[in-house]
Amino acid sequence: MVLACPLIDHHSVVVRARSIWLTLEEAKELVQSELPGHVTRITSISGHETPTVSLVIPSVRRSVDETLCKAVETQSRPPVETLWVFDQDRKGAAWARNQGLIHASGEFVAFLDDDCIPPTNWLARLMETAKRFSADVVGGTYEETDEFLASCRRRRDFPDSDVRDDLGYVGTGGNIVYRRSVLAMCQDVDGFVFNESFHVSQDWELAIRCRRLGVVFAFSTVRVKHLKRLGRITYLRHQFGRGKGIAALHKRIEEDSSLQAPHRSLLWSNTALQNPLRSKWAPIFWRKVCGPFDVSSFDKKSDFVTFWLGEKAQGIGFVSGLLPNSLSFSRSHR
Repeated sequence: MVLACPLIDHHSVVVRARSIWLTLEEAKELVQSELPGHVTRITSISGHETPTVSLVIPSVRRSVDETLCKAVETQSRPPVETLWVFDQDRKGAAWARNQGLIHASGEFVAFLDDDCIPPTNWLARLMETAKRFSADVVGGTYEETDEFLASCRRRRDFPDSDVRDDLGYVGTGGNIVYRRSVLAMCQDVDGFVFNESFHVSQDWELAIRCRRLGVVFAFSTVRVKHLKRLGRITYLRHQFGRGKGIAALHKRIEEDSSLQAPHRSLLWSNTALQNPLRSKWAPIFWRKVCGPFDVSSFDKKSDFVTFWLGEKAQGIGFVSGLLPNSLSFSRSHR
């Protein structure tokens, strides 16, 4: 018996499995038969370990990816439920994740993107790290399958072991788990969880608001396989949008002094905050206009050229995002 009931948003419907367990094939058939913009709950057949974990997967696809569905089904520590949120109207990842949160029942809520494939021990590793560090938020990074994106990611300095995260490594929305009570605190304080005003970087915006609350973050070395592929032009557009997202985060931090910077960078380092003219904008200008210069980080010179141009596109996006007519994220817009 399948029960359909309306959500607050008239574009969405939640479908619950009641009195029966759904097999993988039944779940795929159910999801593929849904109308655009639906939220579908698939309840796990396996026993539930405590604390329980709900899994939210926002998607713009019209059906469940079979490889991803199988990866979720075979988790060594299965989620108590998997909430697939189909955003056919392209309202954005923040909206989709908020829709999933409305129906999440687990003590923790994990987030995965529809172009990510987790290893079998993914949830188990995240929850082991949460227990080890008594953490409220645990996250990791990606294993890129695209050669160019893999070269870009290798330039970043991530810990080689699980650690308590006081330096801003955790925030990526496609490999993270939150204690649900922390998300409820964000809802109480700010009136929302994921900020739907942010079209990009909404995952990092949530992370900086959680850090303001004093919750414990921990980094896990478990990686999810990222299936994203970007052509040269698409990458430049992506970097422009990312620059605008960084500008939006910068505005939020300047508007609210209680917020902490999301991670270490030229823009948000301690020295930059102490002497912004000399220690912040000069190196940023040098890097975005002239650099970077690490050609050896890339196997192909053409990849380095694309990355170099992408840094320029990101810089232009950042400046564009700082312009007075850009969207403000003060309380009046929430």
